[in-house]
Order: sequence, then C-alpha cells, then structure tokens
Amino acid sequence: MFNEIMVNPSGNNDGNNVPNTAEWVEIYNLCDEPVDVSCYALTDGDFSLTFPQGTIIQGNSYFVIGSSNSGTTVDLNWATCNCTTNTNSQVGILTNTGEQLILVNETGALINGIYWGSGQFPVNLLSLALPGCPSQEITFNAPGIFFETIPVASGEDCSISRLCDGEWAETCGNSATPGAVNGTELVVVDFDYPEGEICAGACLSFEDLSQGATGWEWTFFGASTLTSTVENPSGICYDSPGFYGVELQITSNCGPATIFYQNIIEVLPSAIPVISPAGTIVLCEDDGTVLSSTGTGNFQWFLNGSAIPGATSNEWTPLSDGSYTVTLTNGICETISDPVDVTVVSAESVVIEPASAVSICEGESVLLSLLDTYDSYQWLQNGIAINGAISPEYLCTDSGDYAVEVISGACSSASNAVTVSVVAIPEPLIAPQGPLEFCADNIGTLSTGTAFDSYQWYFNNSPIPASNGNSLSPQSGGNYFVEVTSDGCTGLSAETNVVINDVANPIIEPGEDVTTCSPSAILEAQSTGSIQWYYNGQAVPGETQATLNATQDGTYYFSAMIHPSCPKTSDQIEVSLNVPLELEVMASADTACNGEIVQITASGSYTEIIWNNSSTEDTLFVSSSGLYVATVSDNFCVAVDSAEVFFAEFPIAIAPPHFASPCTDLIQLSGTATGEVTWLMNNTIIAEGAEVTIPAPGRDTEYVLSATIGNCVATDTVRVGVDCTFIYAPAAFTPDGDGLNDEFRVIVSGVSSYKLRIFDRWGSVVFETEDPEAVWTGGVDEYYVADGIYVWRIDALNEQNLELLDKSKRTGTVLVIR
Repeated sequence: MFNEIMVNPSGNNDGNNVPNTAEWVEIYNLCDEPVDVSCYALTDGDFSLTFPQGTIIQGNSYFVIGSSNSGTTVDLNWATCNCTTNTNSQVGILTNTGEQLILVNETGALINGIYWGSGQFPVNLLSLALPGCPSQEITFNAPGIFFETIPVASGEDCSISRLCDGEWAETCGNSATPGAVNGTELVVVDFDYPEGEICAGACLSFEDLSQGATGWEWTFFGASTLTSTVENPSGICYDSPGFYGVELQITSNCGPATIFYQNIIEVLPSAIPVISPAGTIVLCEDDGTVLSSTGTGNFQWFLNGSAIPGATSNEWTPLSDGSYTVTLTNGICETISDPVDVTVVSAESVVIEPASAVSICEGESVLLSLLDTYDSYQWLQNGIAINGAISPEYLCTDSGDYAVEVISGACSSASNAVTVSVVAIPEPLIAPQGPLEFCADNIGTLSTGTAFDSYQWYFNNSPIPASNGNSLSPQSGGNYFVEVTSDGCTGLSAETNVVINDVANPIIEPGEDVTTCSPSAILEAQSTGSIQWYYNGQAVPGETQATLNATQDGTYYFSAMIHPSCPKTSDQIEVSLNVPLELEVMASADTACNGEIVQITASGSYTEIIWNNSSTEDTLFVSSSGLYVATVSDNFCVAVDSAEVFFAEFPIAIAPPHFASPCTDLIQLSGTATGEVTWLMNNTIIAEGAEVTIPAPGRDTEYVLSATIGNCVATDTVRVGVDCTFIYAPAAFTPDGDGLNDEFRVIVSGVSSYKLRIFDRWGSVVFETEDPEAVWTGGVDEYYVADGIYVWRIDALNEQNLELLDKSKRTGTVLVIR
C-alpha cells in the first residue's frame, strides 16, 4: 500500500528551473514475507514507472521512489532508471491541488490507489516495456471503492503519511522523512470474501486480513446472521436475492478501524423444484404414470442419488422402485426437489403352458393352462374374449391364437399368445390299387403318390423294417398297407393284396450258336415247368420235351412257365447245318534267323485241333525249321492245313578297330564277315567284300561292315579319324629390312577357302588377301604402318566346306617392331 507521500517540498530542482521534483513516494509491504513487485507499474496519470525485473520489497518494510534531489535516499530513482514513460524533468511532479497515485501489478490489476483533492481523473496511460516486462495500458475513469482519499498537504516540506491506525496525517519539517512515521507496524483493517454471484440459500465464509487487530465486529447486511465477533466467521447465509455490503470494525492498540465494502455480495434468486405427484406413490409397471416438476431451466432426474442418463426434461416416467429427485439449474443456481418414493408393482408374468405353438390333429384337443394363480381370468381367441372362459385352464379344439388376461391386485397383465393349429388327418392311397398279381422277375412298385412327412409300410399287419419311403417293392405275396404322418398327424391307407407268381429259369444248351457239317444238331432245355420249343419265332408243334433234334438251319429257343401268367424264354441260338469245316494256318514269318521265334496260328469253325507235334493249342511258337500241320474236327468232319518255316544261319560281321589316316593317301578297310558282305557310308554302299581300299576321308567318318544271310543281317562300325589341316600365325615380326623376320606369314595347310584381314586399332583394314601364300611386310599403300599391336582375322574352310577355326581361334594379334 501507499504509506507516505512528499508533494512539492522546498529545495533544488533537477537543474532545469522547472517545478521542484524533490518529491518521493513510500510503498509499504504489510506482509511478513518479501513481495516480488517485478513489472509493477506506478502512475499519476501524467507519467508511469515500471519496476524492473528483480524488484523486491522486504516483509513489514518500505520502498522509496523519487528523484536525485528528493532530499532522502531512494530505492528507485524515477528520473534516471530508464523505466518511465517520460524522461524529462517533468517526471514525477505531483501537485498540491489535486492528484492521484495508482499502483498496478504485472497484469494490470489494481494493488492500491490514493487521491487528494478531486484527483485528475480519468487516467489513461501506457506503461513502459522493460526487459522481461511487457507494456500495459492503465485506465481509470474515476476512483473506485479501492481508492483511498488522503488530505492535501498544507504547505511545503509537509508529507502525508499513515498513522498506525491506518488514518492519514500531515507531517512537516524534519519529521517528513520516509519511514519515520511508520517505525512501528501499521494497523490495517481488511478482509477477504468470496467473489462472484451466489444463489439464495447459499452460505459463505469470510477471512480477516487486518493487521494489528485485537477484536472484531462484523456486520453482514442482508444475511440471516447479521453480526459476528469471531475473527473468521463462516456459515453466513443469504436467503433473499439482492446486493449486500459487509462492514468490519476492529479494535487495536491504535484504536478502532473500520472498513466497509458496499454491494459486494450478489444473491441470485433460486426456485426449488416441486415434483408432482408428491410423497409416496405406488405404480403399476408400464401404466404410464409420469412425474413432473415445476420451474424453468435445466432439469436432471435422479434415482437413489444417481443421475438418470437422458432424464433432462421436466417429466420422467419411473420404471423401477426408489427415491426420485430432480435438480433445477438456472444460471449458476442449482436446487433440488424433495424426494418422491416410488414403488413399482411389476406386471405379472403370465405364461401359458405350453408356451410355444401347438399342432393337434383333427378330433384331438390341447389343454392350455397357467403356471400361477391370479385374481381373475379371461381367455381370448384371436383377440376376442371367449364366453365363459374365465378359469385358469382352457381346453382348445380349434385353430387360432390364444391368450389370457389376468388381474392381480390393482394391476392387470396379459399372457403370451399361443398359436394352436388343427391339422387334417392324412389319407394315403396306394397305387396301383389291388388286388395285384406280379411275376417274380418283374415285381412292380407300390406308391403313395402324394408326399408326406414320414412313411412306414406293413406286410400282413407287421411293420416292414427300413421301409420308410413313399414307395415299396413287395418281396412276398400278402396284404400291404402304409402308415404316414403329415404335420404330426398319422393316417393309414387301405390294404392292398399282392400275389407273386414263380418264374422259370430257362437255359438252352449249347449256350452258343451251332455250326456243324452234320445234317442235324441236338438242343437241350434246362428248366422247371412246362416247355415249348420255337423255330424262327414259331412254336414247333408237339416239341415240349427237354431235347430237340434240329434238322434245319435257323433260330431256336424255348419257353418255360411255372405259372400261366409268367412265361419265360431262353436265349436264342443260331443253328447252321451241313457246313464244311473251316481251317486256316498262318505263320508270322516264312523265314527267320536262328534264335528268333515264329508264331503259327490256326483259325476256323472246329471244335478240336491237334498238331503234328501233338499240341492241342490254337497257336504254336516255334524256333526251328520244319512243316507244321494242324488237323481239326467237329465230331463229324475233319480238315487239315499246314505252314512251313525256315530258320537261316545268323551271319558274322567284325569291322577293324577305329584308326586315324592321312588326308592324301588311300586307306584299307579289312574286316571279317560271312554271307553277302558290303561296306556302307552314310547308309550308302561304297564297296563289296570284307577287304576294300578307298580314298582317305577328309574328316572323321564312320564306315559300316554289313553281312547278310537270307533275311539275317549283322553289322559292325569302324571310325576313321583324320588330321590334315594346319593354320599358324606368328605373334610378332620386325619389318626393318635386315633380312630376318621381315614378313608376317600365315602357314596354311588343308584348306579349300582362305581369307586373311589385318586391322589397326581404329578398325581400319591395313592388309587383306585370299592367297594362303601371300605375306604382309608391315606396310599399307606404299608406306609402313606404325609400330604397335594389330588384330588379324582368318576365315578358312576345309574341302568339305566346314569351318576350320572356331570363333575363339579366328582372331589374334601381331606385334610390329622395327
């Protein structure tokens, strides 16, 4: 707080003959601890001064601000600190007629303000920014409740300072010295209070901030507790809306001191919501009873003290037991209603047994009953009350949806709906309709035609195992019917009588067609029952015995029957009489080589065969020369045929071993062979006889020695290798005319085509020839090439026009050195 101020004392000015600046201001720290006032700003409305970073006022001590001629030691020189908005001699000049001093903190909040006379309001000034301290605008249109009025000094050399009771007094002459009046602790009256609005019914606490107080007298205007004498009163409640002030008077060693803050407590109106219906209520579950609240604003319903999610309107439908309250928020005020205790009587769980859909068959009934007991009952079919159906049970014989309404106490409940379906009795019909007669080899099928859910067939009133399909093939004669189910209902068909007649198993012998040179053939019937023979599809009169002598060509079979309704015919056979025997003997080869096998096969219309080597097989496999004769018969006729086979000696062919020969001479091929002997090259005969003389080949060649006796051929091969080509190119030469190694000569032998090219390092041809005898002397166009390395390429073919050199040997280098 401001503690003492010296305004316009006599004395020297700051040297510019302007009004005296020998003034100072004392600021007092009421706290026991040091206060950091860095970046605080002090202004009189004409100038401002910013406290530099690190400015500290010690506890229960003071801080003096002035100029160099203030007449006392100052803690901060406002003319030379470079922290003011005005640096000329006018800085800090205070007037005696009317002035003010304002102290704000680093955020611009008012710390203390004093004024004398009428002041010089309004104040609007921008403070100076220092390192670490931003500038701030200081604006006051008129003194507020936190400004103190002090007396105007009566003359020069007089300061205005606080006494120990906080009152202001004038001190003149030598007594006007900073700190002299305040040698003891000041008596200050002040208190702290909750700032902002409160709601009616709210209670506050106050804290005494006074200094030097020994007693307290509080006055709380508008509160339910008007006065208090405790240092820090609490529980001060305000029930009525309005603005109210607070006064604190203290007693101290310096006497009484009083402070009054007017209209610092703002009490807002708050209405308590009222729930309707109120008190304790009993509800039936889902009967739609609604709790509603009075008031306007934001609502929140609670159940047993916990907020109900989403219940934020003035109405709520309770669904469970408990204590319901509602809060009403209007602005900052929140009020809560009195509780309403709700008991919700649950709707009775009415369950019909059976609970699921029921199907009954025509003529049947189902008893619907309830699991629990109620006060009254009313059964309904398809939503319509059934007359007289008012008991816990109902015997149902018709289709429909059945439910029951019950009353228990004050609440009514409805059951689940149960669907009852009446299903018609199925009436299966067996097709074909009987009585039925089948042959044992062609038994028909009994079928219901219409599809049902399940089937069970019966034979002579006994169920047939595993007969669960819609059709059945009877296995024995007797009475058959079927039992079917459809939608859970069972029905029976009428009985059908089935007769199954035995069937013969006719077998004709022989079991294949008959071809014979005889004028007749005996056929035999193997079967039970009566027999009738047939010829070419017509019954043979009188032929009803087991055997038949067939005397004509044609088709024969017989019919046998055990029951007249079920005849059975045998297989048909073709009979051919007076047919000569057929025999053909074929050999796979007329001649063969010793060691080979020849197959001889007989075919024809015979029944028996014998070879002249006693074999009775149709096929012979022979390995020796001879005549092979087959004799066949069919018990009546005989036929003979033969085949002759010759086996020749296998020849010998032995070629000489592989060898190499020169390119320019003749060579001799000498082998060992029997039979007809030839030499072949590339499958072409080049000479006859085991020993021959032929020209030497130009390249590796294979010769084949072949020996033939009859169809027998033997061969052997000899490979003749050749080496008659030669190409050599020197690696360097010295064309210096000394007669030694003066030429580049390629030595060539055994070529039919030759080409030599020599290239310089840029790829230009410096020498070219197709003459194997030509030489290069190291020159081009009548001048010598430079010394160095040159590249040569040789393309050469042999007499067979084949490349003599592969790609890696076609090129090389030669060094020219002089």
